[in-house]
Amino acid sequence: MRYPAIEFVALHGRKLAVAVGAVAALLAAIHVTLSGFGAIPTVLAAMLAGAVGWGLARVGAEVVELIAETLMPH
Repeated sequence: MRYPAIEFVALHGRKLAVAVGAVAALLAAIHVTLSGFGAIPTVLAAMLAGAVGWGLARVGAEVVELIAETLMPH
């Protein structure tokens, strides 16, 4: 039985994690900037959101990779 979503994430999950982190950083920077805060809070929020977004997406990708390695035939 084939699982296309698991195969896709197993192959491209690490690249997608970087993209998720970048999008989270961009959205946080836009939100903080539009809220009227200065440059330093904007940079800090973007860095924190990017790191957390990347980390969570990377953990999710690694869990899917583990599932793919153990459950799917080679």
